[in-house]
Amino acid sequence: MAIIVILIAGLLFMIKFFKIKIMEPAGLYSIMWIVFIVGSILFLREEYDFKYSGISWILVSCYIFIIVSRVVWSKKKNAIHTLSKEPVIPWKILVVIVILAMCSVGYTMAMQGVSFNVFSDFVSLQNTAHMAAVDRYASNGEGGSLVSQILGSFIYIAPICCGYSYIFAKEKKEKLICFSSILPSIFSMLLTSAKLSVIAFVMLFFIGFYVAYIFNKRYVPRVKTKTLVFVFSSALTLYALFFLSFVLRIGSGEQNISKVISTKLMIYAFGHIQGFDIWFAEYAFELEDYGILKHTFLAISSKLGLSIKNQGVYGLISGSCTNVYTQFRSLIEDLGPVFAMIMLVIIFLIVYLLFYKLIYGKHTCVIEQTMFAANFFWLIYFIVSAWTYTTYLLTFVVFGLFLYISFHVKFVWGNRK
Repeated sequence: MAIIVILIAGLLFMIKFFKIKIMEPAGLYSIMWIVFIVGSILFLREEYDFKYSGISWILVSCYIFIIVSRVVWSKKKNAIHTLSKEPVIPWKILVVIVILAMCSVGYTMAMQGVSFNVFSDFVSLQNTAHMAAVDRYASNGEGGSLVSQILGSFIYIAPICCGYSYIFAKEKKEKLICFSSILPSIFSMLLTSAKLSVIAFVMLFFIGFYVAYIFNKRYVPRVKTKTLVFVFSSALTLYALFFLSFVLRIGSGEQNISKVISTKLMIYAFGHIQGFDIWFAEYAFELEDYGILKHTFLAISSKLGLSIKNQGVYGLISGSCTNVYTQFRSLIEDLGPVFAMIMLVIIFLIVYLLFYKLIYGKHTCVIEQTMFAANFFWLIYFIVSAWTYTTYLLTFVVFGLFLYISFHVKFVWGNRK
């Protein structure tokens, strides 16, 4: 435990010493993991065991990210800012994307045999969500029909495109289009009790917003009082939504339901740290056959028959409070602890080279924006490797096409004149 306190204190000192901005990639990455680690120890330590070796590995990666950021910065500090070409957002295409995301919800409802009236009847909604959860865990990793997979992808495509477009929204109706992208995620969560769609919305909308802000403003967003208020209020809203989701899944008749759900929420929020810590200590140095990235890119390797993707990806191991072990488990299974860290160094370098390209570049940088978004998303997607899911791979392909249209195609339909 003492080593973790020292590592966190040292990390905070490095952030201050190297003048790392909280909203630059290394700052966001480091603060995110500090919050998760402190929260995990505070809320889970009494009930579950910690080994601290896995947590130390994560903190070391934060140190390395900060060092990489300043090594790359030293090569760019004398660069000159240039004005960026503002994209012309195809707003009607964006509306179509949001509508297709809502069609996914409609398709799910049709398959479940319910109508929109289900949202006005709590008992019916509870039964629907419970049956969806049972079917999901009985599916053994099957992704459903091709139609459901394609439509379902738009639940993830909509927020990243809308988050990006929000920076360039000048009219109220355009901002409304951007914020409407959360509706499919909320409806999906209520229908299925699966919270991943809402978590993904938050991360993807932020990634889209973050990339657009950096490219357009040529600096990172500043943390202001209203930003902190927004983050706090958003966290409370998410807590309320997840609490409702658990009520829909386990029912409201159980005794001490508030305590039961609060415990589940703490595990949901911080359990991946404890899970990874236990797995790392028990298995990370005992691996014999490395996957050579087949675990990190499970979406592709499973399609090629090189591996099998099960529901939930991983199972529960002894001593862990969850079956979620962060994105780092798959990378370590592929390369081992040492080479996984080396791979992270490569990813850190790519992220910062692209980051400074967006700030100082003279061109529209569609490929660079897409690659930066994809790599940084993988770094902050704390649940499992993002490339476990075909939907995320497709999301960034479509996002790249959306950017190409915005920058290079004179698309009169839907563009503001």
